[in-house]
Amino acid sequence: MITIPCAVATPYFKWQIDLFQYRHFQVYGDDAVNKTIIPIVKRNHITDEIQHDVDWDLRLPYKMVDSVLDMLNLTESQHVVNNVFTAAYQVSRDLDDDEYLEIIDADLFHLKKHDGYLPKDNEVVVDATYENWHLHINGANYIIVEEHLKHDNEGYMNGGFNVILKKKTFDLIYDEAVEVSIKIAKEHPNSSHSWWALMYGLNVACHNHKIKMIDERNCYYPHINEINDNQHIAHYSCDPKFNKHKYPNVDSATFPDNKFYNIVKEWMNATS
Repeated sequence: MITIPCAVATPYFKWQIDLFQYRHFQVYGDDAVNKTIIPIVKRNHITDEIQHDVDWDLRLPYKMVDSVLDMLNLTESQHVVNNVFTAAYQVSRDLDDDEYLEIIDADLFHLKKHDGYLPKDNEVVVDATYENWHLHINGANYIIVEEHLKHDNEGYMNGGFNVILKKKTFDLIYDEAVEVSIKIAKEHPNSSHSWWALMYGLNVACHNHKIKMIDERNCYYPHINEINDNQHIAHYSCDPKFNKHKYPNVDSATFPDNKFYNIVKEWMNATS
């Protein structure tokens, strides 16, 4: 399985990838270089200068990739959420069709080696904590996606993200996921729905292609759920203690004593 954490060529993402890299080597040892490709998007906003390389002391493989804005001639920053998929698409072209991809944002890292279920050709593995947390795609927000659904069969969408799937399955749903995401963002501009647009797009594309989304509940979200041994990865996007929007101005003395926070504290000490 190749983990693909999408970053952007800014200092804000530099430290996130440093944390990802630190932990990836801890988990996979020398094999870490075979377990990831880091796409680094050349710019995040249409007004940003295009960056052709970064000096981030990277020991893991990386590749500079085009922004979705430049790929699809878009200008609105609300569409940059699609970089998670468009970046993964660009770095995965030379991989075998049966290779497993784990497509994630930069603000995640592995707690342990993935030892969970691997999906079949007509499945994707996700974490559906997002559904009850905020997406509600099978509830209050079904109206957001309803017009984009192409059949009435149920059981394919579960509101999940953090995708694990075969490369050929990714290729099957990629175009529609991005297209639907862009449409939903335009239909609901500058809203939570535009921020979640790619999550909607993934769910719709899986539904339309009859790709079943399998919820493995394999991710720890500090402040949202409880850590457990089933989780192989952590996502700190909304953590008020290890607050990515305030880092490095965070107080590690306030961190609870669990595996996630102990890893972060160790990394902070190692890089201070």
